[in-house]
Amino acid sequence: MNYLMKPPLGTLPNYGHELCPTSGLWLMNEGSGNKVFDLSGNGNTGTFVGDTHWVVGKYGHAVDFDGTQDWINLGMGVGDYENVTVSIVIKFDSLITGDRIFVSGSANTYDWGLIVSNSKVLMLNAFASQTWPSTSVLSTGVWYHIVGIRNSTIGSMKVYLNGVLQTDTETYGPAGHTYASIASRSDDNFAADCQVSHGMIFDKAKSASEIALLYREPFIMFERDPIELWVGSVGAGAPVGNAGIMTPNTGFWGPTF
Repeated sequence: MNYLMKPPLGTLPNYGHELCPTSGLWLMNEGSGNKVFDLSGNGNTGTFVGDTHWVVGKYGHAVDFDGTQDWINLGMGVGDYENVTVSIVIKFDSLITGDRIFVSGSANTYDWGLIVSNSKVLMLNAFASQTWPSTSVLSTGVWYHIVGIRNSTIGSMKVYLNGVLQTDTETYGPAGHTYASIASRSDDNFAADCQVSHGMIFDKAKSASEIALLYREPFIMFERDPIELWVGSVGAGAPVGNAGIMTPNTGFWGPTF
């Protein structure tokens, strides 16, 4: 399987893979409708707000936001935001200070998130009035892999840009999460003018090597052991001639003759 392209609609990830998101996996390969479905198994479906719509992105379908009343509502209770890794692949059409990439908060406030500030990625911890900018400057029209990590266990917040650590700073204070959203705050303040390819949330702080692998092979969580898959497909009664097809009953991929 090509881990540099989105798998076909309906393909399930390998839930045992170390890089399979545990809180949210929005592949955004639906290409139509007003929802993005969560493949993590948690059912955290994202709903389009405003004129959010589909476009062709870096790896297939992507979602476009025009910066005015457009965002994706991820609902309530998406994971544990005390120890969390948020990964998003995004391209900016404009860079306006304050625009939201991903935010988590309570009611119409935000507690922490990834935002744009002075053409950089800013990690924000509003509870403690803390901010940490990336060292690299962003450009419009370029796809970026942005990762934000909050690790309350050791009191650290990190930002990665295209697999490279940008900032690692001490943090403190709780993280509220009655809502989460992509490309804006829940009250539509600071909507970003951008395109998003896909997003993921893990309920733990991922390592530097894992972030680097996720940048190089963004869909590696769909990787499966060939022998396991072959046995699974045939054992499930799949005809030999169709062994290379993933079925709804097995979720397996096998070799094609």
